[in-house]
Amino acid sequence: MLSITEQIEISDFLVNIKHLLKQRSKPIRILKQVELDSVGFYNKLDEVLKELGIYDCIDLIKSKPNDFDLYEEIVNRFCHDYFVRLGDLDTPSLKMNLMNYGNNSNHLVDRIKTQNLTSTDGTVLNVYSHGNISNDPIIIVLPTGLPMLIMKPWIEILANEYFVITWETRGMFKSSIKKNLNVQGQLEDLKNIIKFFNLDKVHLFGVCHGANLALHACNEINSKITSASLWHGDFNWNDDSKLTFIQQNMKRLLEMCDNQDDTSALRGLMSNPKSISKLSTDYPIKMLPHIMYPYLTNQIFSNFIELSKDILSTDLKQIVEKVNQKILVVTSSKDTTAHPAGSILLHSYLKKSEFHDRQVGSHISFFEAPKELYSTFSNFYESNFACNLA
Repeated sequence: MLSITEQIEISDFLVNIKHLLKQRSKPIRILKQVELDSVGFYNKLDEVLKELGIYDCIDLIKSKPNDFDLYEEIVNRFCHDYFVRLGDLDTPSLKMNLMNYGNNSNHLVDRIKTQNLTSTDGTVLNVYSHGNISNDPIIIVLPTGLPMLIMKPWIEILANEYFVITWETRGMFKSSIKKNLNVQGQLEDLKNIIKFFNLDKVHLFGVCHGANLALHACNEINSKITSASLWHGDFNWNDDSKLTFIQQNMKRLLEMCDNQDDTSALRGLMSNPKSISKLSTDYPIKMLPHIMYPYLTNQIFSNFIELSKDILSTDLKQIVEKVNQKILVVTSSKDTTAHPAGSILLHSYLKKSEFHDRQVGSHISFFEAPKELYSTFSNFYESNFACNLA
């Protein structure tokens, strides 16, 4: 049997892979375990997959082929660790273990409001909102190309006090569309979201790559944006000493993709299933469907590269000098993904900023919405801006 924590973790994982499955051109293959197959486990699992809406996106197979891809390795490794403990359960008990969403009867994806919004150039965006619409609005600017659900813990905790809005990056979830994959296109998206919700004032909550876009927005949409918080920002100051190993690898990848019409070979290199051991050492395996999403298909990867090149190549020094809002800059001395020196330098350039160094805590641990970080945000917001948004 799984503990309540483990039940929530596996239900989250199964919901998290929906985005991934819906974008793939073929189902993900899950290898049956002989001992589980002998007791009819997979017949009962079919019922769970049907209720989750992913039954048609999964093939249960009896022998492992030679062409498993990275995503199949991720899903199989995760499921193998959990399913073996559930083999003797009847169907209702299996559903309870695999579909336990904690204190809520439905998962966030069933409770959050989802809308399609058409941006200025006709691009259709996936826009999400959660919480009481009469509360102060916060717009989360996601890391480029990552699914909304990577911010699930933050969305749920923030929605207790605020009206939370976010959207998924253009070109990443409508893979046939390739329009204005740049900072300006994304700023137009943000302007349309602000207009759609009829917001007079808003706080921007920028994460990783999204911290860059939040800075651009503070400069260009300054009449609407009262304040911003920038979390573990991935900033390029044209100084390799302020880049981690991961950031330097990303920089090299972007350089390698320059002037290449076909980046599929590079995508294949980045999403090689042999990299699963290294990835699962650096990141919790439950997060990998989100983190590796930009490498899912050739089109999605190509769009991700174009978006990333534009946002990371812009000279931030010209922007930060014009930013007048109060900004909270948060990083961690232990962040080996986005170098903390980049956030420290940003703080020194901004006219009105508060700086918080977590001292401990990895880049990926931010996405768990630690209580310490929520308190940091709440104290910053309430002491500076609640009255301005009334």
